[in-house]
Amino acid sequence: MRKSILLAVLSLVAIVAVACGGGNAANKGNTPAKGNAAGNAAACTGGGDTGGTTGGGDTGGSAAKTDAYALYKKEGRVWKHKSVSKMGDMPENVSFTQWTVKSVAADHAMVEMAMFDADGKPNEWVKPSESKIEFATATGSTGDAPKVETKEESIEVKAGKFDCIVTETEAAGMKTKSWSSKKYPGLLVKSVSSGEMAGVGKSETTMELVEFKE
Repeated sequence: MRKSILLAVLSLVAIVAVACGGGNAANKGNTPAKGNAAGNAAACTGGGDTGGTTGGGDTGGSAAKTDAYALYKKEGRVWKHKSVSKMGDMPENVSFTQWTVKSVAADHAMVEMAMFDADGKPNEWVKPSESKIEFATATGSTGDAPKVETKEESIEVKAGKFDCIVTETEAAGMKTKSWSSKKYPGLLVKSVSSGEMAGVGKSETTMELVEFKE
């Protein structure tokens, strides 16, 4: 049980790291909301415009200037990621993370994050949490942040077809390729990570956007 909880938490952390890394590389100057880990995860991971139901994607083109917080500006919007992880000698773990926009104001949105197990049942160890996403833009310098090479690519996942910014990174023995939506900066559409984790051994994690509802 403890191993399953660890894998679920690590999967969530991976979603945040991949989405923030790829999204911010493609969207300089836009900063996610302040708040706790769940809030920052929500600000980084967004969802695609799939036409109001599962499937559809966001390949219809985007405006010249993308609103970094467009995803959070529609009350009732729901999206979900599926994570499949295999770490060391631990059994494969499947989990789902769902985000729901509960309310929207002029300068912020309230977003709920909930986690589910492979059978779609609520994770009893990670309770749903609600966070405030502030619609703010950073004005400071990015400092000595490393440059990330990117390219554009369209991919199809269970939630639909998306035009994405693709990034490939390597850190601490892990190689990660991620696809982040162009229309919704920071939206993680898919990521694939593999390598050796210290103290764990060989690790493989795949994350994919599987659902989006208006």
